[in-house]
Amino acid sequence: MTLLLVFNLLLVAVILTDYVVRQVLERVGDWRRVQKMLSGHPEMKGVHPDQDGLVVFDIDEDLGSFILDNEDPGENRPFRVVVPDFDDED
Repeated sequence: MTLLLVFNLLLVAVILTDYVVRQVLERVGDWRRVQKMLSGHPEMKGVHPDQDGLVVFDIDEDLGSFILDNEDPGENRPFRVVVPDFDDED
């Protein structure tokens, strides 16, 4: 009977240890994910991605596929800005 009691206590200890280790690894993983996302920028101090909608957002599937599958991205300059051509002033 004593052997069965010791075996059960060891089994409970192993199960509890497994649970605690999984919880710690999950918290460390979440912390590392948040730190990677925030990248140590001073503007991001106090921002939590799960609570603040400005950091984490969802995108529509059609818009996402349009953006990611776009093979002809266009020009690399701001909208509605005319860049003067200074080379032709000779």
